[in-house]
Amino acid sequence: MYQKEEVQCILCQSGETEVFNESATESVHNRNVICKRCGLIFISPRLREEDYLRYYEHGDYVKDHYGLKTEQDVDEVIRWRGRRAKEKISCFPDLFSSGKDVLEIGAGTGVFLNELATRFGSRVFGIEPSRQFADIARKRFGLEIYEGTLRSYNEEYGTRRLFNLIVMDQVLEHLYDPLDALTKVRSLLQKDGFVYIGVPNIANPKHPRDEFFIGPHIYTFNPWTIMLLLWRVGLKIVRLQAPEASPMYLMATPLENSVPMFPLKDIPGPFSAAELARRIDDFGKQTYTGAS
Repeated sequence: MYQKEEVQCILCQSGETEVFNESATESVHNRNVICKRCGLIFISPRLREEDYLRYYEHGDYVKDHYGLKTEQDVDEVIRWRGRRAKEKISCFPDLFSSGKDVLEIGAGTGVFLNELATRFGSRVFGIEPSRQFADIARKRFGLEIYEGTLRSYNEEYGTRRLFNLIVMDQVLEHLYDPLDALTKVRSLLQKDGFVYIGVPNIANPKHPRDEFFIGPHIYTFNPWTIMLLLWRVGLKIVRLQAPEASPMYLMATPLENSVPMFPLKDIPGPFSAAELARRIDDFGKQTYTGAS
C-alpha cells in the first residue's frame, strides 16, 4: 500500500495552498494544489519518495499509461515515440543537429536517442528508471542506458562525463525534486552546453481540466514558474516556444554564458487559481502564443 505525505512549495517555500484539481488512476489518487504565493501547482499530499520510485521501477507506471502487454503494444509505442522524436527536433533543429554528446533523462524506449544517433551521428546516453523501458531501448536499438534515477546515477558516477546537450522532455513534471534534479543536470552540462526541456503548459493546456492532470505528474508548470525554477539552479531560458493548446518547449543554458536573457515581459504569471481555471476551461480559445 502506498503511503503519502504533505509537502510545501519548492519554489517559494510557502505552505499556503488551495485545492486546484483531483485526479486518479488505477494505482493512485492525487490532489493537485496551487501555491497562493507563486502559482506553482503540485501534488500534496504525495507518495513518499521510496513509494514513488517503486511506482516506476516495478511497472505500475507503464501499466497505467502504456499498457505494454504484447510486442504489438511495444511496436505501437515505438511508432508514437518516433513521431514525437521528429516533433521535438523540429522545435529547435539547430540545437539537435549540433549536439555531439547527448544525455536524455527519462529515455523511455530509446526512440529519440536512436533518432539523434542515426540522423546526426550524436554520441548518446540515456537514464531510465523503468526496467521495461530500459530493456526495450537496449534490445531494439542497442543503446547505452543507465537503469535507475538521475540521483542514483549521480551517486555512482558523479560528473566524470559531461554533455553538450541534456534532454528532459515530458520528464520534469514527473520528478520528485525538480530543484535537486536540475542542480545535478547543470553539473553534468558543459559550460557552453544546453538543456532542452518540454513540459505540459497549464497556461495553454492541450486538454480540458479533467484530462489535463494525470497521476504521475507531481508538478505542473506555466512559463512563469518554469523560469523561476531554472533561475533557482543557475539556468536561464534563451529560447521558448509556448504555442496554443500544446506543451511548451525551451532551451536553457548556464547563467554565466553571455547569451541574452529571455525577456521577462514575455513570460506571463503568476496566475491565480481562478485565472488558471478559466484558461483551462477555455483551453481551445487561448490568447497567449509564447515567443519563438
